[in-house]
Amino acid sequence: MPDTIPETRNFISPLIRLNPADNVAVAREAIDPKTLAEVDGLRPLARIPRGHKMALRAIPRGAAVTKYGQTIGFATADIAPGDHVHVQNLGVGEFTRDYAMCVDAAEPEMLPESQQARFMGYLRPDGRIGTRNYIAVISSVNCSATVSKAVAQHFAAPAVMARFPGVDGVIALTHGGGCAFNTRAEGYAYLARTIAGYAAHPNVGGVLMIGLGCETNQIPALLEREGLAESDRLRSMTIQAVGGTRRTIEAGIRAVEEMMPLVGAARRTSQPASGLCLALECGGSDG
Repeated sequence: MPDTIPETRNFISPLIRLNPADNVAVAREAIDPKTLAEVDGLRPLARIPRGHKMALRAIPRGAAVTKYGQTIGFATADIAPGDHVHVQNLGVGEFTRDYAMCVDAAEPEMLPESQQARFMGYLRPDGRIGTRNYIAVISSVNCSATVSKAVAQHFAAPAVMARFPGVDGVIALTHGGGCAFNTRAEGYAYLARTIAGYAAHPNVGGVLMIGLGCETNQIPALLEREGLAESDRLRSMTIQAVGGTRRTIEAGIRAVEEMMPLVGAARRTSQPASGLCLALECGGSDG
C-alpha cells in the first residue's frame, strides 16, 4: 500500500494510514466486502466498522501491530492483508520500550547580555514583566457583570482616557458563574484561580472587583484563598452594600479614577526578552 492514499475528485479512500511505518489503516467509513471488492489494492476480508483497523499486510501471530508508528499490541493469531484488526486478533504483551528522552539535547549557547534582545516593558513587584498597563474591573459573579462593563465603558472614550496618561485602558473581565455552586468543588477552584490570575497579571496595574453581595463567590473569601489582599491597587465593592446598580457604577468610576495616578505612574523600562511569556497553556491540543 502506498505511503499516501490517493484522493481524486471522484474517489476518496475509505482508509487512513496514519504513519508510513503502520501495518494497519483506519477506516474513515464502514467498509463492507459485499459492496467494495477492493480498497487501495487490498481485498477486504471482513466488514470493517468506521474507526476500526484493517491490516495492510500479513501480520504473523506474535508480531507487533503498529499505528501512529507505535506498537499498540501484538497479533494473537495470523492476520492476513485486508483482515479486521480488533480484540479478536489483537492483544497486549510485554516488550522493551525506549524511554530515553532528550538524549540528543544540548545546552543552548546563551548570547552575552549585551547582545540579548530587549523590549520596553513594565517591571512588576513580583518580578514579572508586562507589555501593557491596564486597570481591570473584574466581576465576582455574573450578577455584577453589567455593572463591571458599565464602569469600564465609561473610560472607553478617548477624551476621558486623555486625562490619565500612562494607563493603556480600563477593561471589564466578566463571566457567567459565581453563584449557586459548591465552594469545595472543582468548578469553584477553577473560577477563583482564573480571577486571581487576571488580578495578578503583569499587564494589569490595578484591579477593581465588583460583586453583588449575596453570591457564593464572596470576594473576601476569594482573596484569602488565592493569597491576595485589598490595597490601593486592588479594591472591591458590592452592589448591595453600595446601594444599587446606578450608585455602584458611579462608585466604581470614582474608585478607578482614584487608582489612575498610581497606576499611571508606572514607566516602561528596558527589559530582557526572556521575560516575555507567550501562549502558555493555550489548549491547542484539547480538541
